[in-house]
Amino acid sequence: MGEYVNVMLDSGLGAASNQILTDPAGGLMKLIPENITSFLGGHQSIIILAAICILTLLAFEGYRLFKMIVYAGSAFVFGYLGITYLAPAIAPSVSGFIPAIVDFPGLVGILCALIAVFLARCAYPFMIMCLGGVAGYFLGSTWIYNLLIGYFNTLDFLKTDIAKYIVGGVIASVLAIFFILLFKHIYMVATSFGGTIGAALLLQSILVPTGDDTVKICFAVLGAALGIYAIVYQYREEEKAMEIVF
Repeated sequence: MGEYVNVMLDSGLGAASNQILTDPAGGLMKLIPENITSFLGGHQSIIILAAICILTLLAFEGYRLFKMIVYAGSAFVFGYLGITYLAPAIAPSVSGFIPAIVDFPGLVGILCALIAVFLARCAYPFMIMCLGGVAGYFLGSTWIYNLLIGYFNTLDFLKTDIAKYIVGGVIASVLAIFFILLFKHIYMVATSFGGTIGAALLLQSILVPTGDDTVKICFAVLGAALGIYAIVYQYREEEKAMEIVF
């Protein structure tokens, strides 16, 4: 048991998990093997162009990729939760049965991802509700909680962990309901605007890599304008393709 805990600590998993919460890009990169990050760094322009193509495809054809996005999103979210939270929680109980050569957090993450994909395949409304709940909890227990602390800093109760859990739970419940009732519209808006704005900002990083905030805002506005057309296109095409069931 002690050997596993030491291996896990030495691997830097805890540090990576903490960094994900404060710096998502940097934290996630620490969970990727060094040889892969080296490859990505050496082919950055190709990776960016590929990402622009994928985001543009998602913006205009997101309704066709609905199930694939739900599967991929479920696998990523619950795989991350398995690595970051579940693995450390159950490690003391099961590490004695796991060979030292096995990457236990990675194994838990893969199992959680596979279970999530299975649930998304068999009962995708339930998985959509879970995704909304997870998103709501992280949003409520971080940004919204900190916002409440800033406005009501004289309330000692808000400074307790229980208050953070309550805020996270309330926002999780609200978003879970919204995801169930309005997921089609949330999905189309997110893929349309997210895809076009993301593609525009990546294009700016290639064309004007030294641009200031004004340049970034201009590209983002252009992306948002294209996003309006993308969402109209998605709704129009989705009505033609009635076999796509949400």
